[in-house]
Amino acid sequence: MELETSMLNYLQRKPAVTLHDGNENITRPPDASKMNNRKNQLSGSVIATIEAIAGPLMHQLEYQASQAETKIPFGKTTCARAAHAIVSEYRWTRYRITGKS
Repeated sequence: MELETSMLNYLQRKPAVTLHDGNENITRPPDASKMNNRKNQLSGSVIATIEAIAGPLMHQLEYQASQAETKIPFGKTTCARAAHAIVSEYRWTRYRITGKS
């Protein structure tokens, strides 16, 4: 997969979105220690659920899953998607109301 120059130089541009606590790191360079901390904080079950949901996109972007493909119950993936939607909406609503992250 080839990367465009603009993808590699993203820190030199102003973000195209409004910043809040859910996306504040888009203005910072990648931090490998944070990635490794997340891996250590998430259980195998949580990682398997994330990879099951994001699997098609991960494959399309040529990312390797960290675990063998696991069949996740429909209810579990539905709950995970709903939780993500609720947290995202909460963050956006809090930002719109208070102007703070």
